Amino acid sequence: MGYAAGFDLIHIILSLLAFGVMCGITYMCFRGSKQIVEHLGQNGINVITRLMGLILATMGVGMILAGLDTNVHTLIAAIS
Repeated sequence: MGYAAGFDLIHIILSLLAFGVMCGITYMCFRGSKQIVEHLGQNGINVITRLMGLILATMGVGMILAGLDTNVHTLIAAIS
């Protein structure tokens, strides 16, 4: 379980703090995007785009397999 699953004040504060840090990192990336693009160039941007697509596809396949795993175990238990 993650921190957000708890209802204690510390868990809520940690979740909000993590969200704030991610927002700050995203903001800094957007602010420095011109320098990032200049540094990476078009080929670097293409590589990062493909890697992000691969990561997203991997996460999607993982979610599908996790859902199928639960359903397959339930189906096998019902048949047995």
